[in-house]
Amino acid sequence: MHSLWQEKIEFPYYPILKTDKQVDILYLEASLQNAVEAHFQKEQGKSVMIMEEKTIADMTELGGMGIIKGETKEEIKDLHRLRDYIQGRNIPCDMVVESDTCIWVHPIKLFLFMTEGIDVYEQMKVMGRKGNKLDTGTVYITADTVVEKKRKRNRFMFTHF
Repeated sequence: MHSLWQEKIEFPYYPILKTDKQVDILYLEASLQNAVEAHFQKEQGKSVMIMEEKTIADMTELGGMGIIKGETKEEIKDLHRLRDYIQGRNIPCDMVVESDTCIWVHPIKLFLFMTEGIDVYEQMKVMGRKGNKLDTGTVYITADTVVEKKRKRNRFMFTHF
């Protein structure tokens, strides 16, 4: 099921990985949080990749309200960093600062901006894993760090920038 936001934005084509790959950080979910973390890791010189089991354009998770909250001191600090980053670079994500602990963004626009220049692959599933080597059934991905799917929470937290 698409959201209205998804119907108004044309998603890029995300390929299926066809050759073995080695990266510093592999994110196993095309979430907004992972896109933001991957963006900042890439800015720090890390090779990053996002891999999603579903077709990204059809994901209802990216069609949500786009509310990003911070509850703990660290989450609020990260929220302020993200807010300042978005404002400082004029990122076109329709951000509205609701309060000191909450911002609203267009989640798809922010996802697309944050994943520019990042290898994103969809319709790929991990079939097996041995240490830092993941098997998709057709290719192997070796990653120093694998960021697994995060448990769904009401608040949004950034941890790596």
